[in-house]
Order: sequence, then C-alpha cells, then structure tokens
Amino acid sequence: MSISDTIFRPFETLIRPLDIPYRPLPAKGPLAVVLHFVSMFRGVLITLALFSMAFEAINLSIVWGLSVIVDGVTKDGAPAFLAERWPMLTVLGLLIFPAMPIISFVVNTLKSHTLSIAMPAAIQWQGHKAVEQQDLAFFHDLFAGQVASRLQQVASAAQDQIIAAFQSIPRFAFQLIGSTVLLAALSWQLALPVIVWIALNIAYTARIVPMFAERSRRTAKQRSLVAGAITDLYANMQMIKQFAAEDSEAGTIRGIIQKKIDTQHKEQRLYRASEVTVVILNSLVWIAMLAIGFSGLVQGFLSIGSFVGAIYLMNRLSSQIFVFLQMGQQLFQAIGTIRDAMPVMTTPPTIIDRPGAPDLAIGAGEIRFENIRFSYANGKPVINDLSLAVRSGEKSALSASRVPARRRWSACSCASMTSRPAQFGSTGRISVTSPRQACAARSA
Repeated sequence: MSISDTIFRPFETLIRPLDIPYRPLPAKGPLAVVLHFVSMFRGVLITLALFSMAFEAINLSIVWGLSVIVDGVTKDGAPAFLAERWPMLTVLGLLIFPAMPIISFVVNTLKSHTLSIAMPAAIQWQGHKAVEQQDLAFFHDLFAGQVASRLQQVASAAQDQIIAAFQSIPRFAFQLIGSTVLLAALSWQLALPVIVWIALNIAYTARIVPMFAERSRRTAKQRSLVAGAITDLYANMQMIKQFAAEDSEAGTIRGIIQKKIDTQHKEQRLYRASEVTVVILNSLVWIAMLAIGFSGLVQGFLSIGSFVGAIYLMNRLSSQIFVFLQMGQQLFQAIGTIRDAMPVMTTPPTIIDRPGAPDLAIGAGEIRFENIRFSYANGKPVINDLSLAVRSGEKSALSASRVPARRRWSACSCASMTSRPAQFGSTGRISVTSPRQACAARSA
C-alpha cells in the first residue's frame, strides 16, 4: 500500500454509498428530506462540524495572542516580554503549527474525499431506488429527462446544503459568538456596535428568507423543465427528423429557455438588493468601530493592542458576512431545488405488494400479435389477419417484394397511435407478457 493510500483510503471508505439500505424518503418538506440524508452520515458530519469550529477557535486564539503581544512589547519591551510570556508564545506556536495544518487537512479531506463524492452518489442511489418503484402511469406524466435532471439536481443541492449546515454555518456562528466575546474582553465599548450589527443582520435575514426560498423554487423548476425538455427532444430526434418538426420543437425549447432566463433575472435582483443592504450595514459598523476605537485611545480606556485586535476581528467579520450571504443564497437555491424535485422522489407508488406476497417467478416473456389487419385511408389492405408470437430471444421481421418491411411496420405503428384513426384502418390485438402483468396479481 502506497503512502497516498495510507493517508486517503480511510477517508474514502468512511461512507459506502451503494451499501446504505434504502429507506423511503419523507414527503413533509425539503427540511425533512435533508434530515433524512443527514441521518445517513451523522458521524462524519458531526466530526466535520467539530473540526471546523476547532479551526476557528485557533484563529480567534491567534487574534487574542497578537493583541497581548502588541500591548506587552509596547509596555515592557521585547526581551522582558519574551522572558515572561514564553509559555503563551509556545502554545500559540503549537496552534499555528502543527495543529492548524492538521485540522485544515482533516476538514478539507472530509469535505472533498468523503462527503463531496460519496454523499451525492448515495443520494442518487436512494433517489433511483425510490423512482424505480413507480408504475408506468408515473412516467407518462413526466419527461424522462426531467426525472433524471431532478435526481441529479437534488444530489447536488442536498450535498451543498448539508455541508454548509455542518461546516460553514457552525464555523461562522462560532466566529460571530467568539469575536463578540473577545471584543467584550478587550473593551465592552467595542462589542456594542458589533452586537447591534449582528442583530440587524439576523433581522434582515429573517425578513428576506421567505422571498429567497420562493424565488429559488421557481428557478429550480425552470432549470428542471429546460433539462427535461432538451433531454427528451434529443431522445426523440429521429421521430422529429422524420416529420420535419425541427422548427416547432425549437420554438418550444426557445420559449422554455426564455422563461428560465426571466425567472433567474428576478431571483438575482433580490440577491443583489440584499448584498447592497449588507454593504450599508458593514459601512455603518466600521464607522462606529473606528469612532469608538480612536475615542478609546485618546481617553485611555483602550490599548493599542486591543484596538489592533478589534480592527482585525471586524475586518474578518465584515468579509465573512459576504461569504455567509452567498452561502445563504446557495442554501435557499438548494431548498427550492429539493422542493421542486420532491414529487419525483417522495411520491409513494400506487402499486404496492400486499403483505406476505411471494417473490415473482418469471419465465421468458413474449410479444403476441393476434389477427392484425391494417389498410391505408384509400382502403388498400397492407396486412391481413397477421398472427405472430415473438418469444424471448427471437427476432422476427415481415418482408415483402415491393414494400420494405420497416416502412410497413412504421405505418402500422403510426396508425395505432394517431389521434385521427379514420385516416387508417387497423384492427387486431397486441399483447405483451412481461413482469408488470404479474404485479397485478401480487398487489393489494
């Protein structure tokens, strides 16, 4: 085993996504779906949250240490400070190295190797197991491309939301609380504007959250419609070519894409407005912090080290609030995506096995044609009393001296599906023996 395998293999095998037993997904809401998947990875997610908060605790400790160093060196001089505070400096050095690199490696590897790879695979597999239990009528109501794209979107959205909930949000919350406590320890006057700033941001977030969620739901629905329509367009491209329907199909796709563009523009308007509000709040708290800081330096209730530490903390908080805002936007986009895809993944199947139903014993199926007759609109017969059984593994074809068999079968197929049967004359019955027929006998 190589060194790379020794280091990374434990992270890569923490989650085995295809071995997780299937459990029906809850239909109570997006949060219930997210919690359903969280329960599958709770151990790894809790470890990620703890290491993320530990990393932030080291950052706050370094800020506190820097303020102590500035005040100590300014007051006593560097030699005296080193002689007196060397234990503290040793602890800070150990936190900077090796503690910080080790914790950073664990956090990043858990996120990239364990969760970012295994979690989407597990969600896709669970979603597939949920969808495959549906009956044929379920798939008649949805584009195949929509089903596939929604499963893919849910995997990505749930992954982003869960990782944010257990890495970014705990770390940012710890940073907010820790920074406020540290500022209060340095100077309670400096903590006041930060507390007001945090309260205003929380109030604004609570006000705008419902709008984020609704706009994101609409955008997710339009993305799904575009992906599904395009996928099914290409899946049926041969038929479209046969009927020269490229222009009409292109017009439909154009309309769907244009609606998606309009929906995304409305969503982005809300996001940009929220960013402007955050910038204004940041500007006001910076003015308050600088005013209190300089006043404290003049009046003597604030040391230089405390002022430097407070400014550094405020700089980190003001920059991180934008990261948190972007993360919130992504979070609500994920919620909207999950809410849009829930009917695909959480709809209970209409055909279920009755309790105690034995396993199906399925032999070879067959396709049977009985007394098939087909003629064109002018009454000219093409197929007359055709009876044919095509068993499993067999290949059968009709041939004629003048009309290619494929054309004849294609015409018959079109006649059986046309909405104007008077143009053609077709009678007879086609039966298919398949596992689906046996399900009826086993269903309640």
